[in-house]
Order: sequence, then C-alpha cells, then structure tokens
Amino acid sequence: MEALLHQLQDVYTVLLWPFFRFAAALAVAPVLGEALVPVRARMLLALVLAVAVQPALPPPPQVDPVSLHGVVLVFEQVLVGGMIGLAFHLVLAALTLFGVLASSQMGLAMAMLNDPVSGTPSDAVSALVYVVFVLRVLRLRRPPAGDPRAGAQLPRVAGGRRLAGRRARCCGWRWGWAGSSPRH
Repeated sequence: MEALLHQLQDVYTVLLWPFFRFAAALAVAPVLGEALVPVRARMLLALVLAVAVQPALPPPPQVDPVSLHGVVLVFEQVLVGGMIGLAFHLVLAALTLFGVLASSQMGLAMAMLNDPVSGTPSDAVSALVYVVFVLRVLRLRRPPAGDPRAGAQLPRVAGGRRLAGRRARCCGWRWGWAGSSPRH
C-alpha cells in the first residue's frame, strides 16, 4: 500500500500545478465562473484540462506541495490563473461597453433584455456582443474532410502514443480550438 501511495504522489504532483491554474481561471472566467455552473463541474473540467495538457508541459518543480515553498507555488499558480480569468472579464467588459455605446448611437438604447444571471436589464446589442464573444472563444472548428493536417492535431495520451481511430479524430476536432489561432 505504501508503494502505491508513493507512485500516486508522483502522479498528483505532476497534475497539481496546472490543476490549480485551470481551477482559478475557471472560477473567475466569465461564462464558467458564474454561480449557475456548479463548483464540482468546474473542478472536473480543471482536472480534465490538467490531464490533457500534462504531456506538453515541462517537468514540474520537485517541491513538496505541503511545504512553505509548495504553498507559495500554489498561490502563484492560483494568482496566474485568476489573472487569465480576469483578462477574459476585461475583454468582455470592453465589448459590453462597445455594445452599449453602439446601441445608444443606433437608437436601440430602449431595447432592453432582462439578464437572468445578474438580475439587471441590459440592452440588446451588448447582449448580442456578449454571446458572439463567448461563441468566438469557445468555437468548435473541424478541419475539412480531406485535410492532411487533421491527423497532426490529434492529442497524445500520457504515455506519448497517439490516440487512433474515430475517438481521436472526434477529440482532436472538438478540442482543436484550444491551441489554434483564428483564421483570417
């Protein structure tokens, strides 16, 4: 039992640092950080993302997570993740301000919608800009049918071997947006 616990300690210390960063970013992010999304769902998504990006990360620091240095590193990861989530909030606030100004210039300032999350009314154009921004960030892009680059985007599992078959193509197509740049 002791040998199993020591092996598991190596696994969880590798996943610990990206998990805290993703968890903090998802807790503060505009869509997933809302009160309507359960905390368990956010933590599960943070764990899945930490497992997914683990093969691409450099080796983690060999620090005991319960030591003072480990607590400082956890605080650093939470701070960086929170800053990433706040950057999304900043962009969303700027786009919402753009929507308010555009609606007042177009004469649509009286077209108000009730926001169920915050309970305050918002104008229609800023609500549209909010939805377009969220869909732009979370878009799901599939490569064309005969594209030779489609296989190059397939994720690797923790052992370093490529996923194969239909599941891998599906996973690569659905999560390809995470590391891709937008087309212009």
